[in-house]
Amino acid sequence: MSHIVDGTMVTSKKLISSTYDERLYGLPIGEVVRLFRIDGCRLCGHDTSTHLMEITEGGLVRIGPSLSELMKMKRR
Repeated sequence: MSHIVDGTMVTSKKLISSTYDERLYGLPIGEVVRLFRIDGCRLCGHDTSTHLMEITEGGLVRIGPSLSELMKMKRR
């Protein structure tokens, strides 16, 4: 459990399990998408949106577009 002043970073995985997920994330059923969000921080302002997250082969973490941005890109 974090202290109330600390920031909390949340990572999760989502299994692509429907055609809707396939269209949204651009991956086939059975693949896994990693997600990232900042749950809260009293020290500074932050984006609370859920973003795509990628871990490269070299171990670097890349934070991608938010899910709302991804939806806007897919609608174009």
